[in-house]
Amino acid sequence: MALSDLDALASIEPLASRVAVARERLAVDASVGAASLDATLVHARQGEPRARRALLACSIALVQGEGEQWVRNLARATREQRHAAAAALFSDALPHRRVLLPGRLSDPCVSRMYAWIFASLDQKARARAYWLPVPRILMHPDAEVVRRLLGAPALRLNEALVIASRRPTSDAIVREITSSLRWIARVEVREALVGNPFVKPAVALALLPTLLHGAQRSLRRGGIHPIVREAARLGTS
Repeated sequence: MALSDLDALASIEPLASRVAVARERLAVDASVGAASLDATLVHARQGEPRARRALLACSIALVQGEGEQWVRNLARATREQRHAAAAALFSDALPHRRVLLPGRLSDPCVSRMYAWIFASLDQKARARAYWLPVPRILMHPDAEVVRRLLGAPALRLNEALVIASRRPTSDAIVREITSSLRWIARVEVREALVGNPFVKPAVALALLPTLLHGAQRSLRRGGIHPIVREAARLGTS
């Protein structure tokens, strides 16, 4: 992707439109998309601000399309064309840690009704609802509940981080977080997902280059997947 192309993608607002255009460009032709993605990564690692804006849109498009055919085609093209930077974003490895059979997350024993109430309240109403078990609500294992919580206008960053940092977590919950543009646009939330050992390497690797170098360096010491840890090392070396 030439710098002029990066400028065009980086200039698109809002972010939702930028992500849609990035997905279209990456999906229309896997060979062209692989070369474009690799160039975007190289420019971003060199500190080009507009490349970083373009990369954010590309990374979000990849995690939102995780498992779709166009992403698989793109991954194959990066390997076949030996685009090393772009190929490092893809992995079929299992998460470093997984929920064992029967594969259910622990339930904090809080009813959905409480979660619906919490999601509907504004900040003033929440201050009066001292009886709501907020910590347990944020740890609810149901992806539908998580979707409502993430869509609540009054949800705060520290609460979204509780959801993103949840250990263990599930693919369904991770999909809800990555589908929420409001929250996946926050670098703190992306850091929480990348550092979560229960998140698939395919998701963590796609988001990794969008983190600040300091956050990437800290991942070298985390209990994350070795593939992600090595990618963090290479990305900041």
